[in-house]
Amino acid sequence: MENAFRWIARDGAAELEVQIRLQKGLATLASHDPALFGAAARALSEEALDGAALAMALPRDVERLKAEAGDWLFRNDSESAVRLRK
Repeated sequence: MENAFRWIARDGAAELEVQIRLQKGLATLASHDPALFGAAARALSEEALDGAALAMALPRDVERLKAEAGDWLFRNDSESAVRLRK
């Protein structure tokens, strides 16, 4: 998971659109197989959110990203991730 997504999280930390897509991708993986991907996707999602909060210039972008990620990240059920695939 880290080999595939960590560099995107790091290099795209300041870009809202990149971060939203990253969160949606992690949510999709977590919902597809929670036992296999859930914990790793959740950890990388939280790490990406932390990096984005430091890198983004506009607080409203950080809030939007947290709202997007919050649909699945801050809940325990795997069905919440399905909404992010839209």
